[in-house]
Amino acid sequence: MKQTINCLREYPNLPEMEKPAYLAKHGDFITTNATVFPDIPYDGETVTENAMTLFTLSARKDSSEEGRDAYNTQAELCENIMEENYDYVDLVAKGDKDIVAKAGVKGTSSNTTRTKPPSIPSHLRYILQGSLPGEMRMAYKADKLAWGAIIVSFSDPIVKVTYNDTHQLKIQVGEVEVLVDVSTTVRTKIKKLKQGDDLNSVVALFNPNGLSPVASPSSIIVPR
Repeated sequence: MKQTINCLREYPNLPEMEKPAYLAKHGDFITTNATVFPDIPYDGETVTENAMTLFTLSARKDSSEEGRDAYNTQAELCENIMEENYDYVDLVAKGDKDIVAKAGVKGTSSNTTRTKPPSIPSHLRYILQGSLPGEMRMAYKADKLAWGAIIVSFSDPIVKVTYNDTHQLKIQVGEVEVLVDVSTTVRTKIKKLKQGDDLNSVVALFNPNGLSPVASPSSIIVPR
């Protein structure tokens, strides 16, 4: 039995008055430890800016219906920010309490022997990455058993990607088959895309016991 430490996802249940400070602390830690979390969905500066916005709107939320609506919208955004960042920190930490602590959040212990593959990834979507042409970021919600993901991207929907074996995916184009094996290198940036391409991707999470089923976000046209 192996003890692992994951993020304690306490943010949604905090009192409203404590949430801006919690976000600000998380933002400071993410900024300080940016090299530990290089591809975190919301970087420290973004988290801190949203913490300040939430704090400002909280002071106005009871002044009018519009004020309350604005606060609720920002509060929902901040919950989504923390949920995505929690997912990423857990993925990077792989149960290491010291890495979880570097995100400025509390940890909670659980015991797992990691005896089964992770479940299917969910909430898949593409995010435009930086200012470079043809570069997207894949975002998704990961099972806590996952150690990383395999992402296969292609521009022609005739390509078929299926679960082939415990540690292998099969790619078929007509009669041609390509097998993709699991590695421990996790890369979520999709580079060298051409403007106008119809981008289709699949994602499978993995741990030493194998792969999850594959999942796909809706296809998009590469915007630039």
